[in-house]
Amino acid sequence: MVRLIGLVLVLLAATAATAQLFSSQEVRGRRDPSLDKKQFLERMGRPSKEANKARVERWKHFVGLPAEEVKAKIMAEDGSLHVQIVQENSPVTMDYRLDRVRLVVDKNGLLSRPPKTG
Repeated sequence: MVRLIGLVLVLLAATAATAQLFSSQEVRGRRDPSLDKKQFLERMGRPSKEANKARVERWKHFVGLPAEEVKAKIMAEDGSLHVQIVQENSPVTMDYRLDRVRLVVDKNGLLSRPPKTG
């Protein structure tokens, strides 16, 4: 019985936390039809498409370097990015995320093409 009461209290607390999250300004901004995509991304702390292109342009010279070294440099530049190292011709998901960077490597672990977000 005590465990059941404890479980109910935990569920109530989780429900209250979820309700508070969905009433926060950031989540409400997602539903606000007056915001265009660029404004929404800026509000959520993500770079605009133009800023993202400039960042990718800076990474072109990484081709031929070891993937772990490139990953460290990208993480030092922006720690909020999720950097994935994938082999050439490996299957990857097709969803588009500006906070994800894929490093495509050859069989020696060297970057075979410029890092790409998405």
